[in-house]
Amino acid sequence: MSPIPAAFMSYVRRDDQHENRRLTEFRERLSGEVGLQTGEEFKIFQDSSDIAWGEQWRQRIEESVDAATFLIPMLTPGFFRSQWCRAELERFLEREEELGRHDLILPVYYVDCPVLSDAAKRDADPLAKIIAARQRADWREFRFEPFNSPQVGKMIAWMAQQIVQSLGRGAPANRWSQNRRAGHGPRQPWQQRLRRARRSPRPSEAWPARTSRERGPSTPSIAAIIRPWQMP
Repeated sequence: MSPIPAAFMSYVRRDDQHENRRLTEFRERLSGEVGLQTGEEFKIFQDSSDIAWGEQWRQRIEESVDAATFLIPMLTPGFFRSQWCRAELERFLEREEELGRHDLILPVYYVDCPVLSDAAKRDADPLAKIIAARQRADWREFRFEPFNSPQVGKMIAWMAQQIVQSLGRGAPANRWSQNRRAGHGPRQPWQQRLRRARRSPRPSEAWPARTSRERGPSTPSIAAIIRPWQMP
């Protein structure tokens, strides 16, 4: 039996194919870095590599989402158009509400998304509005850098540190899975979070336009393009 995944990478397989499996390599690097920092295996589930031929893939994905502690959504335009990616995000939003946590979804902004950068489109999409208010790792510039570059290595190490810190706070994933199997819903569904956000907007956490320095040919510093994942 394969080990229970510690995280679930939610992504569009077509994006990974176009990027010559760079999303897969990102998963492998992040998984290895967390393992390096903790001394223990940190398995990140990815459907293309982790589902055996002939296995009931839909059930396996749902079980892996329920078992994982973290969700790592790779944000691209295709992500918000994918019914499966959206369902995985909704499922983890329910998990956070049930556990009273706000640090289990770790978004990676991989490609510019109009649904996030355009206010009208963002307001029309409940999930985009929620994810836009999240702290995130901005990978848009690192997308063009080799994984063996020092800047990319530092970024992955920093992301691993955020995961290690969240693990230190404790994440009772088993209780959430047991409640879901027993049919108990979350105490406060994610839709209510959206209503609260509409009443109390957080413009300072909106997705900002990149500055000319960030669009320049040189790789920007990590501090210039990331916002730490923090407990509100």
